[in-house]
Amino acid sequence: MKYLLTALTAAFCAACLAVVSCSELDGNPHDEKSSNYAGGGDTASVIKQFAVAFYTNGGVPSTISPVTVDSGTTLVEKYPADPTKPGNTFGGWFDGAEQYAALTVITKDVMLIAKWDDTTSATVVRQFAVAFHTNGGTPAIITPVTVDSGAALAGKYPAGPTKPDNTFGGWFDGVELYTASTVITKDVTLVAKWDEDGKGGGGDGPAYYTLTVGAGTAGGGTVSRDPDLATYAAGTMVTVKATALAGYRFTGWTGASTSTNDEITLSMSDNVTLTANFHPISYHTIAVNIDPMGGGTVSRDPNQANYMAGTRVKLTAAPAAGYRFSGWSGALNETDSVLTVTVNSDLAFTANFEQVTYRLVTTVTPPGSGTVSRNPNQTNYPSGTAVTVTAVPADGYLFAGWSGALTSADVAVAVTINSNTTLTANFTPGFIDSRDDKIYRTVTIGGKTWMAENLDHTTVKSWCYDNAASNCVTYGRLYTWDAAMTACPPGWYLPTRQEWVNLVTAVGGNPSTKLKSKAPGWNGTDDFGFSAMPGGSGHPDGRFSGIGTDGYWWTATEDEASATGGSAWGRAMDSGNAVVGTANSGKDAGYSVRCVKQ
Repeated sequence: MKYLLTALTAAFCAACLAVVSCSELDGNPHDEKSSNYAGGGDTASVIKQFAVAFYTNGGVPSTISPVTVDSGTTLVEKYPADPTKPGNTFGGWFDGAEQYAALTVITKDVMLIAKWDDTTSATVVRQFAVAFHTNGGTPAIITPVTVDSGAALAGKYPAGPTKPDNTFGGWFDGVELYTASTVITKDVTLVAKWDEDGKGGGGDGPAYYTLTVGAGTAGGGTVSRDPDLATYAAGTMVTVKATALAGYRFTGWTGASTSTNDEITLSMSDNVTLTANFHPISYHTIAVNIDPMGGGTVSRDPNQANYMAGTRVKLTAAPAAGYRFSGWSGALNETDSVLTVTVNSDLAFTANFEQVTYRLVTTVTPPGSGTVSRNPNQTNYPSGTAVTVTAVPADGYLFAGWSGALTSADVAVAVTINSNTTLTANFTPGFIDSRDDKIYRTVTIGGKTWMAENLDHTTVKSWCYDNAASNCVTYGRLYTWDAAMTACPPGWYLPTRQEWVNLVTAVGGNPSTKLKSKAPGWNGTDDFGFSAMPGGSGHPDGRFSGIGTDGYWWTATEDEASATGGSAWGRAMDSGNAVVGTANSGKDAGYSVRCVKQ
């Protein structure tokens, strides 16, 4: 039960006002015979009616309409159908400790509260409803409150109502006085007690009553009272206290009170009998398992091997690194990591943890240019797992580097997974010369695949510019025409003069500018990725010229006009022109080479 509705109390009071000659619940019910009245010389009898309201205490339906019942009759057909509440069994309609059935005789205005038995766990902390009947006082309605089992009203204790010509004597459940510090152990309706001003005990003095107290048949404790008298004047307030002996605990009163508070205060308005009941103290254990082992820990407060019945224990689950708490199983199924239980039997719980895992997503750019392998090969990885990812280029592509979670030019890299991770393997067109393992980028223009770098494969009749190896790294080698004809890698060949013409045509206007490398390599725009470099030329007499400003490339076409066949065609670019020129030179000159894929 979580909340009581003010509207319920209002409905109850409205029902009370609607009945004829309703009882005022002032502790002094009127004699029904006194309801006769005289009028016009005739005497008539008025039948009393009582209001019966129903509070479903968190059940369904949330509201049941109050009914009126003639005094001395039963609810019978007015008895409502049982409400329902998830995880609970309906235990009946109660006024305090008294259960009302369909055949219970109605003798007063009463609010009946649904009693629920929790079927999910006996260890869940209950809450109780406390309603207030001002018994003719002002205000007419005081909103009911809810209190945790074993707690006092404290700040929820209402201010005393008022009633003309009366003094408020406190809130009572029968003969038991409830104060702000009274521990609440049941659903209860507290009724305001009124002492009529100026009314004493009459000419014969006040009435006196006896209070008989004792321990239950099992013993286990003692009972004291204050004041300790043989008889008590009517209205005397008496505090009765039960004290358990070692090895016993107080379980509640029977007789004039059914409270489970060990100390209660009574207003003497009749002869009263009270019995304090005690029970041997029992001890219980809490067993806690961890699943999986090492997935976390559980602390308990208080931390004891055994617990006295009724002890409240807080269990706290804490996941280990790389795990998260997923819930309790066993005596309770809960998802909160902190669990508070009341120990009334041996209990067993399992704290369940699960490994925190993260996804590793790998992509390839451009699509189809290669693949990525991973070791270990999984979709999800526990936090902290080291995974080796390897880029594998497709035929005609070279690995250009990783992007995403890390940047690296290494083909194989190790990445530690501590969050969802994405890696992209970037590839570029190219190949590896199987003769010397040198890597060359490629570019496709006009339907032909060209090397995008000058050839640098060592052959007879080839040189580095100025015979400096560093120039071969930057500009490639210079070849004689005969050496160039056989220098290309397997599957590649030296392009013809016409194929160079087709290349220039495919590029369009200002071809030299579009084919030359960007700065700092040269002064072009490199629109197609051809990346022409100014490697200069070599002369038969051993001289070199033009590096950094001019570039010359052999074609496979000889000069047919040459009578001796000693010259061949080449193509040329320089820093000052936007066109691709034609070169005709002796075959023993040193030019650069660009190969075309077969």
